[in-house]
Amino acid sequence: MTIRLDRAALFADAAAALHGVPDAAELLDPMPADNTPMLPPMPDTEQDDGSHSVPAAHVLRSAARLIAFHGWCRDAMRDPDGRLCLAAAIRDASLEGGRGHAEETDALDRLLTYVRRQFGPDVTIPFVNDRLIKTQDQAANLLINAAKERTL
Repeated sequence: MTIRLDRAALFADAAAALHGVPDAAELLDPMPADNTPMLPPMPDTEQDDGSHSVPAAHVLRSAARLIAFHGWCRDAMRDPDGRLCLAAAIRDASLEGGRGHAEETDALDRLLTYVRRQFGPDVTIPFVNDRLIKTQDQAANLLINAAKERTL
């Protein structure tokens, strides 16, 4: 719990410097009472030219935001401190945006295609998450890069 409070204090300091002081309940509660996401939604800046899935890209960028905010973990979908693996972040991002199972599946497919291009045809998302990624920044960047990747 101390780690969560330390992280909340850090976010409060950053928020105060940038936007003013947030309500203390927002810092400790991962989801406000009205079920709106704490983080503002990321706008879709991509145009759908038929070569890639805009909803999947949006879910991947939202998943990167969730990992940047909550943290990243390995060997579990979530850890006791609320950190997320790649797949859990994608699932939460698809639910956060009111998207369905199809968008979650599309985002996972897009991430799998990207990691196989980067690391080889036999890798899986859990293998990449648990064995190849070493830091939270690498996890978030992997999701962002997969969102930018054009699919064939």
